[in-house]
Amino acid sequence: MKNVRQKLAALLCAATMAAGLMPAVMASGGISPLETVNRGGLYNGNWAVPITSYLYQDGDSLIRVEYDEGQRLVDGQTGALIQWLAPRQLVVETYNSQFQLVSAKTLELELPLWGGFFAGEDYNFVIFGQENPEENDSAEVIRVVKYAKDWRRLGQASLYGANTTIPFDAGSLRMDEYDGYLYVRTSHEMYASGDGLNHQANLTFSVRQSDMEITDSFSGVANTAAGYVSHSFNQFVLVDEDGNIVTMDQRDARPPEPLRRHRPLHTGHSQPERLDRRCGLRHRFRRRTFRPPHGAGGGRRGQCEPLPACGHHGGR
Repeated sequence: MKNVRQKLAALLCAATMAAGLMPAVMASGGISPLETVNRGGLYNGNWAVPITSYLYQDGDSLIRVEYDEGQRLVDGQTGALIQWLAPRQLVVETYNSQFQLVSAKTLELELPLWGGFFAGEDYNFVIFGQENPEENDSAEVIRVVKYAKDWRRLGQASLYGANTTIPFDAGSLRMDEYDGYLYVRTSHEMYASGDGLNHQANLTFSVRQSDMEITDSFSGVANTAAGYVSHSFNQFVLVDEDGNIVTMDQRDARPPEPLRRHRPLHTGHSQPERLDRRCGLRHRFRRRTFRPPHGAGGGRRGQCEPLPACGHHGGR
């Protein structure tokens, strides 16, 4: 649990620095920081949205990665786009130890939908997506772009079809890495089911960083024993120091949005290049149930299930 505590401490530290950075930030060399507003938080009503503001330390520098969704003028009756008042952009800003902005660059937004960002040990990763209303299994719905630490584009991995009409729908996206693999947990609106409706659920996949191949994914409909969470409105993932994937989903229920936690079984694998089917994304879950707090009402209950991850030999 030491590694988990270190990650939580790092996130808290970054949030604290971010809070202190904004009123005191200074620009050097005539560069001005991108001004954005994220005080609305990570939720849109009852569900999360993809995170747009990131802050991490790189040596003596502080790096800000910010997705700005821009400003649009739309028709009040139809919602159709009339024109862009300010463009969408993805900005990377570097600050020194005195919180002075020393450099800034803009990265290409490769697909229409924003997914998220992850600062890995050796590489940076950005995820984009696009809708697939035709339910075309050959359509690219999610793209993971790999960058060097100096932000040179090095490659990409693409997820096609994946039972997805809208990636990142009514949810968030988070990532972690272990021994050369990137693990992604997010949400998606799925292909129409037998009732004619497009339901929402979680989606999980892994990417081998060396050649950017998607080595495993789970986007179908299953029962909770497979780690599937219908109406998953916020997604979390990390890999502990023993190579276990730990995930957590928030789902709709009564009372609203109880936490749905996944605790790991011990890592086991037989194929280094893939998540082992015997203990990977799909199988061997044990289930525990958390009852709602006293007086909170009835309805469905948050369930705690372990997610066994086929981590890979070696450390980070």
